[in-house]
Amino acid sequence: MGWNVAGILLHDASVDDVVKGLPGGPVDTGGRLSGDEALSMGADADHAVGVVGEWTMITDPGMQVMFDQDAWESLSSASRRALAFLVHSVSSTYGFSYHVDGRPARELLHVEGECVRDEGDPLPEESDLPEPGTEDHVLGLIGHLTGDQWWSAVLDAPFRILRAG
Repeated sequence: MGWNVAGILLHDASVDDVVKGLPGGPVDTGGRLSGDEALSMGADADHAVGVVGEWTMITDPGMQVMFDQDAWESLSSASRRALAFLVHSVSSTYGFSYHVDGRPARELLHVEGECVRDEGDPLPEESDLPEPGTEDHVLGLIGHLTGDQWWSAVLDAPFRILRAG
């Protein structure tokens, strides 16, 4: 497929709480993007936020949050289940960090085919996924956690454009 996307999924979290938890005090510009546009690493936004079903999604094109431990912990504690994910086919980097009740449950990161981080027991949702270290593994996990039709719904969902305040 060739995806290049980074984001965070928070289960049953309000958009306002999510935005408050982002570093840099981002503000809603009033602009909107489709999910397909928001997921692009080239999106003209510091972040974009949208809601699909029970999940609030923050796009993180600059990977500002996913590698900011304080921000990620703050966001994950606002939700019972939280998943940060990275699919970067250009550099063959694929991974995720899954938190339950604000605590890490599973982290997995592969770079150029090598596992560089593998913490926690594999999730039951990983059992029938393709080999780790592939975009299909990460995207499949998202599908299993959120519902199989969720991912396609994201592409058409409206996202709010956020810029650092």
